[in-house]
Amino acid sequence: MRSWRLPHALLVALFSLAALSCGNGKDRKSVYPVRGQVFFQGKPATGALVVFHDINASASQEVRPHGQVDQNGDFVLSTYASKDGAPAGDYVVTVDWRQAIPGRGAAVPSVLPPEYGMPQRSPLRSTVRAESNNLPPFHVNP
Repeated sequence: MRSWRLPHALLVALFSLAALSCGNGKDRKSVYPVRGQVFFQGKPATGALVVFHDINASASQEVRPHGQVDQNGDFVLSTYASKDGAPAGDYVVTVDWRQAIPGRGAAVPSVLPPEYGMPQRSPLRSTVRAESNNLPPFHVNP
């Protein structure tokens, strides 16, 4: 199965535009490099979209650091610019991974259990520190 990349690219572009429109540079929080990995059933979740949701921010004020998982399972977070990192803080982490199904249209479901795509239900948590961050791998299982 091929990874369904176009919707992920559109989501990343939307997150980036939203982050850029969140006021001028004075409103930006400092960001720190963040690297991590995502595996599903022991294999890299290639093409998955990883989004960090600040536990302490309101939904309307929240910037959402995000990254796309590569073929090795690695991701690097972006907040205001490509791969610039994330603000320090505690996060709920969501992972959305869609793969093309021959003959299906745009409504392709995530390969992962639904709770991993919802901030209110995701069991994944992470802390970004005010330094360079190499996170422990996220292992997603059904």
